[in-house]
Amino acid sequence: MGSLGWIYPKEENVTDAQNEYLENYLNQLNGAINNFPDYTNPTTGKHYSDYINIGSWVDEHLLRILSKDPDALRLSTYLFKPRGGKVHYGPVWDFDRCLGCDSDSRSATPGSFSNNDFWNYPWWKNLIWKPGANGAPPLASDRGDPDFNQEYIDRYFSLRKTHFSEESFDNIIDGMASQIREAQSRNFLRWSSRPPNGGRFANGVKGWEGEVEQLKGWLRERVKFMDQQWLPETTLNQEGGIVEPGFEIAMSSPSGAVYYTLDGTDPRGSDGVIEGAFFPGGQVTNNYVASFVPAKHLIPMNDSLDDRWNKFNYDDSLWASGITAMGFETNGPALSLINTNLQSEMRYVNSSVYARIEFNFNNKAANVNAVSLKMKYDDGFVAYLNGTEIARANAPETPEWNSRATSSHRDVEAVVFEEFIVANGSEIVREGRNVLAIQGMNTSAGGSDFFILPELDINETIAPNPLPLNKSILITSRTTEEANGRIYWSPPKSVYFVVGEDRGSETNIVVSEIMYHPAAPSELEKAAGFTNQDDFEWIELQNISNKRVNLFESSFAEGIGFDFRSADRVTLRPKEVILIVSNKEAFELRHGTGLPLAGTYRGRLDNNGEQLLLRDFSQNIIKEFSYRDASPWPEKADGQGFSLELINPFTNSDHKEATSWTASLTVGGTPGVGIGENLPDKGNDTDGDNVPDDVEIAMGTDPLNPSSFALPEVGVATFTVEEEEHTFLYFTFQKTTNGTLDHFIIEQSRDLKNWESADADLVLMSEEKLENGISLVQYRGALPFDNQEKDGSFMRLRVIAD
Repeated sequence: MGSLGWIYPKEENVTDAQNEYLENYLNQLNGAINNFPDYTNPTTGKHYSDYINIGSWVDEHLLRILSKDPDALRLSTYLFKPRGGKVHYGPVWDFDRCLGCDSDSRSATPGSFSNNDFWNYPWWKNLIWKPGANGAPPLASDRGDPDFNQEYIDRYFSLRKTHFSEESFDNIIDGMASQIREAQSRNFLRWSSRPPNGGRFANGVKGWEGEVEQLKGWLRERVKFMDQQWLPETTLNQEGGIVEPGFEIAMSSPSGAVYYTLDGTDPRGSDGVIEGAFFPGGQVTNNYVASFVPAKHLIPMNDSLDDRWNKFNYDDSLWASGITAMGFETNGPALSLINTNLQSEMRYVNSSVYARIEFNFNNKAANVNAVSLKMKYDDGFVAYLNGTEIARANAPETPEWNSRATSSHRDVEAVVFEEFIVANGSEIVREGRNVLAIQGMNTSAGGSDFFILPELDINETIAPNPLPLNKSILITSRTTEEANGRIYWSPPKSVYFVVGEDRGSETNIVVSEIMYHPAAPSELEKAAGFTNQDDFEWIELQNISNKRVNLFESSFAEGIGFDFRSADRVTLRPKEVILIVSNKEAFELRHGTGLPLAGTYRGRLDNNGEQLLLRDFSQNIIKEFSYRDASPWPEKADGQGFSLELINPFTNSDHKEATSWTASLTVGGTPGVGIGENLPDKGNDTDGDNVPDDVEIAMGTDPLNPSSFALPEVGVATFTVEEEEHTFLYFTFQKTTNGTLDHFIIEQSRDLKNWESADADLVLMSEEKLENGISLVQYRGALPFDNQEKDGSFMRLRVIAD
């Protein structure tokens, strides 16, 4: 494990109990990390992840290799452990010898890991794989936890989009440089023996500005090198967005097969197990010659065949048929592999055998990316593909019909596949029929054992079979490659397609209602465990467009925290509302179940008012405003159980203006109802006061309270018209101004049977705005009352629902 020293508390202040506890903890951690491959402590049964904060370990290692710090992970390296918590790496420290500085040549070259054994220090050598040379997979002999490695890779590529981006590096460097730009000339004048010299990554810039450019250039080359160490993200023909139903998505990768999911889960399971669906297309490695397949063979008796036998068009119809592997074994490990026994044909007759295996390649030769031959053999061979030599082992320089292997191949090695990469494979593979021909060789004609077992893999580019999209969906994909007995994965790529819908935006989404200071819990609610009134908070959003709107990639970034990526519902039909709540159980106890809940948000709404910010997928603002608890904002919404309601949402009124809001008509608000949606049934009278609910809502009274109703008033009063006073009939009534049921008609009748509009006989005199989104409207007759017939006239107010 190496040695560790106390920083805080100091050694002299550490108690024996503290020292014993930490020593035991670290020894248990050490036992878990060193117990490869299951990484559990044999005594405690705990996994290493029970002892360490994995995220901090990943970040420490990434920062150290990014900077190519020669002292990394062995000197000036700190760890800390919170009380009751896990061991963290950090804080990072001591970067004076890194980032291509002049004072230490070990960090000079950004394009290598040389001179720095980042991967083999205690703990790390059992956790992480060292990337292979030139982007190749790690060695099979490397230890390492697949899940730790994947978290490491995923974190690196996530940081490359933010803190490790070239733009971020440049901004940080420029910001720091600006702090000393004015003073740098005096510094180099004082210490003139170390003048600024730029460097080979400074793009020719000299002097102190060259030093700044050198640092930027070194980091650009460093991340370019690091990007090549792991499989790249999947490539898609479109990176998410709004598409029409039936849009076909294609996925590909230059480095391996693509697996994906459509339900938000990861196509990579624990330990690297494949859990996604294979996307047919892109670069894939297929096995064209497997073990235990049909083959033809011949024991040559002379040189009459020359080298014709390994050619593509040679006629082998007279050769013997069999199944691979072919050979013979008396009592060795290859005995179980051999399906075609050649002992009677070959032993004491010839040390060589010719074999031919046909396969079909149903792709274009131009789509071949790589070819590899894997062989189990005892003792030697030369392999040909369509007549071109592609691999050999323990074979003479010029093979003859009776050649012997130049050396033996140990039994334990012979039964393990050895891989041979075929040069120029795309020039050798043919479209359609192909022939793999092998001359197998024993060390002598009388040798006691011999066998050959080939396999041939081709990495090829396959035209994708697009996936049609018919609904909004999240696609998560990864590239995978199998090598050295492991499955390696790229970082994930998650993209969301909005199919046949609009994304949430400033023009189609409003915050329609806010319950920021609910009524105190009732005794029933307290008995259920909800003693904090903040548990009953909620926010309602409404779609004010005539098209379905998708909020999947939207989030609340200020006031509360909520990401619609994890929401239970994300799509709103026209005029539909959606709710996010402080506590789902508390909300449903007070308001009932079945309402359109999207999920539970983080944090609390401030009872004194605060800023709310809702952003879309690209961080554009959907709504940003501050509500308040004091006039001119509706004060009834502050703790009396009323909500804040947007008065006229379908005009997309300015949320920042207090006049856009009113207190709800009823205690508890109207969560899940929305303005303009779910109107009461015509004629329904919930409170039994003989006034229909829709009329009560239109007039701003409570349909649940029989004592809450305001009758229109009809009377006679004096009005001044053209500087003369006359007596007129008037009609006064109240109405809501929130856009709900706001279509009114005043009608008149002589007999209470036949009604007609009174519009032509009335003049609007005033509309006075009252509290809570209610207006008092007054009309008078067009003619003075003295001039009208007085044999009976009746008036009524008709409410018309859209």
